[in-house]
Amino acid sequence: MAHKATLAGVPLEGPREIAWPFREGTQAVEMDFDVAPRDLGKLLSYGRTPVSLKLKLDGGGQGRDKQQEIRNLYIIRKCRR
Repeated sequence: MAHKATLAGVPLEGPREIAWPFREGTQAVEMDFDVAPRDLGKLLSYGRTPVSLKLKLDGGGQGRDKQQEIRNLYIIRKCRR
């Protein structure tokens, strides 16, 4: 699980850690992410342009953290809470 993440360069917020489900086949993955209100417009401006999710993975300290990038994601809507 990631302890820090960005979507299209926008930091994701919230108390939960991010885990991306990798699975075989063509079934789409949909996830909701929390962002600061000031960053919402930036994300929505991408429209049909693919973005990347970057996850900073905890490598157990001592400089062993790793980054994973999931590419070709699309912002499909604004969720209400």
